[in-house]
Amino acid sequence: MIHPTGIRSYDDIIRQLDLIRTWFQTLRVDFSASRFKTYKDNIEMLQAYLKQGKIDEFVQRTDFQEIVFSIVESSELDIVYRQLRRADASFLRSRLKLVAKGPLLIDEEDPAASTGQPRDFLFELLILAHLRASGFDVVYDSIADAHCRFESKNILFQCKRPQAKHTLERNFLKAKDQLTKSLNEIGESDPKGVIALAVSKVLNKGKMLMSAKNSPELSAKFDIEMSNIRDGFRCLEKKIVDTRIIGVFYYLNTPASIEDEKQIYSIRGIRVAPTCLPGSADYDFLLRMTSVLDRLGSGTT
Repeated sequence: MIHPTGIRSYDDIIRQLDLIRTWFQTLRVDFSASRFKTYKDNIEMLQAYLKQGKIDEFVQRTDFQEIVFSIVESSELDIVYRQLRRADASFLRSRLKLVAKGPLLIDEEDPAASTGQPRDFLFELLILAHLRASGFDVVYDSIADAHCRFESKNILFQCKRPQAKHTLERNFLKAKDQLTKSLNEIGESDPKGVIALAVSKVLNKGKMLMSAKNSPELSAKFDIEMSNIRDGFRCLEKKIVDTRIIGVFYYLNTPASIEDEKQIYSIRGIRVAPTCLPGSADYDFLLRMTSVLDRLGSGTT
């Protein structure tokens, strides 16, 4: 499901990053030393060249991948800011200090050195932000990566962000096992589990743009891509034997462009895939939950 939130200008993104910088300072998190400061500088430079009508000159002298990823990841941080800025300060400080670290570009991450962890934590915050925006009761201090309550049931999320195609199966199976462990440990009656997978890095490291003639065509292309993602995981979904795990969230955020518009957008969405039996109580429960997951956090920026 894709939830358009309106095309936002680069000026809007810059203003939001100014608010985020103040937010970081309030929480005693160093914004100036983070990759987000570089993102802000990049977008300000892009906007300056655009206003001068020198966008071709800008493209020639600038690292295109760095500019594109500055827009994409700034849009994700903005979601977290808008939805979680009033959450417990100690929780936010501990998470954002980790999120602020890490290399500038995702293809510079080194799994052996755990330099992907900052974006792993950002993905966990994104899931919490999506749940919070949809009106769910979010639990911040949890044994799970993300945790909410819906219809009096505890729902635990195990989040994974695969680094490459050859790690997809390993990440999925590890998430399955870790989620079962969390469900066993929570000590609440009838908890449910969901695996959340961020597949953006596997499909696109920021170098490619999804292009279309107009917004409806872009949404249609994105929906096809999301369907293909789910199809690729069906064989792994069948390996889930814990009946408390009722579904999988597939998250994708990718740079995009519309013909005749000199602007780069960030389009994101979540495909919810039930792993429980159709017609079962859990299946109906997941459908009810999915029906209200439409207020935020995916969309076009």
